[in-house]
Amino acid sequence: ALHADAMDRGVVITSPASMIALLRTAALYWQQVRFAEEARDVVEVAQEFYKRMAVWSEHFAKVGKGLGNAAEFYNKAVGSWETNVLPKGRQLENLDIATNLPKTLDEPKKVGNSLREPSVLRAEEEE
Repeated sequence: ALHADAMDRGVVITSPASMIALLRTAALYWQQVRFAEEARDVVEVAQEFYKRMAVWSEHFAKVGKGLGNAAEFYNKAVGSWETNVLPKGRQLENLDIATNLPKTLDEPKKVGNSLREPSVLRAEEEE
């Protein structure tokens, strides 16, 4: 009856040796609870990080596509310059028409082809 009354009131009757084992068990339980909470925090941060990386990745892909398009159209413009505009401009130059325009037509400057990758992406490729 003593043990039943104690259990009804949330009290555990135990010997000193059993008490130490019980306290160690409780400490291990609380340690596991803390680990589980920390693991939940890590999962939440990782999920948020993944979502943000997904958005950034979409933006970055659009930037790359835009740069590719810009380079393509620039190259088309240079091609048009070289095949259509420049020959006619040189014909006008050769006719020696008196104008207040510059005497020569400047060649368009070349745009670099290579784009720099973010350092994190380069580091992953090296591994």
